Amino acid sequence: MRRLRTSRIVALVVAGALAGTGTIWGGVSASASTASSRTNIVMWGSWSGGQITQLNQELSAFNKSQSKITVSYQLVQDAETKLLTATVTGQAPDIVLWDRNLTAKFASRDVLAPLNSFIKADNVDLSRFYQAPLNEMKINGTQYGLPLITDVRVLFYNKKLFAAAGLQPPTNWSQLESDAKALTVHNSAGQLTQAGMVIDPGTFTTWIQQACGWVLNANGTKTAFNSPAGETVLSFWNKLMNVDKVYQMGFGQGSNPFAEGKVAMQYDGPWDVQGYNEVPGLSYGVVQAPVGPTGCKGAITGGFGLVIPKASPHAAAAWQFIKWITTNTANQVAMAKITGWVPALQAAADTPYFSQNPYFGPIVKAIAYARTRPTVAGYADLEQLALTPQLQNFLAGKESAKTALSVAANQGNQILAQGGAS
Repeated sequence: MRRLRTSRIVALVVAGALAGTGTIWGGVSASASTASSRTNIVMWGSWSGGQITQLNQELSAFNKSQSKITVSYQLVQDAETKLLTATVTGQAPDIVLWDRNLTAKFASRDVLAPLNSFIKADNVDLSRFYQAPLNEMKINGTQYGLPLITDVRVLFYNKKLFAAAGLQPPTNWSQLESDAKALTVHNSAGQLTQAGMVIDPGTFTTWIQQACGWVLNANGTKTAFNSPAGETVLSFWNKLMNVDKVYQMGFGQGSNPFAEGKVAMQYDGPWDVQGYNEVPGLSYGVVQAPVGPTGCKGAITGGFGLVIPKASPHAAAAWQFIKWITTNTANQVAMAKITGWVPALQAAADTPYFSQNPYFGPIVKAIAYARTRPTVAGYADLEQLALTPQLQNFLAGKESAKTALSVAANQGNQILAQGGAS
């Protein structure tokens, strides 16, 4: 799922270019402690820049809340791969903050500590979490992590463009198409200057649900997207792009065209709300994703969670922090507020700040019925190495829908059979 990027949006609009840094290793301590009685635990993650500042607010709060444990954060690029090496060399961290979808892959490699005994000993009520994010970190009946913050992509739309055209945000595919056509603008040379709807291959799992399908079969052993539902999605995408011409690949590349008012609709998530709210002159709204041709809803929830490596030298102390930040409503609200995401704890998401907010409210409603990506060991590699590249080929006009789906399915089935790409 997408990383936090709130601070980038205004910069893209003002400067018109992306900026980034690339530190390989960087330790940032939330709270220094010299007391020998404290257990120092280290959390790895890929959050960087302002994200570290946000995270350290909560780490500092935890460190001050008790006198036995100090948590510090280390920025580790490609922390997931480095975890495998660190496990062998005895240099594993105590906690890893990562995209929850990675949990299945690494649990299958026996590098994560089961949390069931901790959960049972502390009587943690797992029913308080949104079940889809929670279950994304539950593999074959074992809970390997707890969700921290969550998200879902819903429809963001430009209110000014809709009002000028006398339109309302769509609730189904038919309305989405007609709205997108009405809000698309080409100049006299035929160049796209305002896109009606962004088509992003990364949202395929949302669209195929709307077509009443899914990406894998019921037991997760085979691909299921090379199907009438998959063909329905790609047929609709083809119509939007090549017949209605509401979007073209690469439109606005190097900038944020939605923030600039050059895109009428796109699927987006809570990570962009704060940034969009800071863009001068941008008036936008958020609604749940339109339903498909026969009324099926579709939403994918992603986000971040916390796991304890099996080789952690301080697993019990690490659990105390995970429990503190994920199961306490006030702590969940605080974490979600400063990051701009939605709490994974349902009671926290139901607080007025989120549930009654015009931007977060539709997102909270969608999370209630959203699914997660499949929790099988090979799925993350399947999506990255097989499905998404073939969808990109299709959208670029390099392959037909049938070829793209067939090739992706064949490659995907091989990856699933191997339990991953490597």
